[in-house]
Amino acid sequence: MAVKTFTFRYDSEDDIGQWMAKQSKKGDSIDAAIRTIIGNYGFDDYRKIAPKQVSLSGKNEEKIKNDVKVNVNKQETVESNIQNEVKNKPSETKNDSEGKADLGMFSSL
Repeated sequence: MAVKTFTFRYDSEDDIGQWMAKQSKKGDSIDAAIRTIIGNYGFDDYRKIAPKQVSLSGKNEEKIKNDVKVNVNKQETVESNIQNEVKNKPSETKNDSEGKADLGMFSSL
């Protein structure tokens, strides 16, 4: 088995840097993260898969936060509209015979 060394550079202010700062054994954490990716996605180029799953850079973090805010606002608007429709729905009066079963054909039993 040949052990290889790989130099990894990252911005300490970026999301990767924040994650790295919390890892007590960086090599073991990176190894575990890579094994998790392999287990979930196989050996294909992760950059072809990841954009469908997550943002690859913390630089887009503000855009993602804004997108989430917009989606939350849209959801709140939809929920508000539904509540208004329910409140404004004309009440349906039940027919007096509704709920009473017609047992005419069984009355002789």
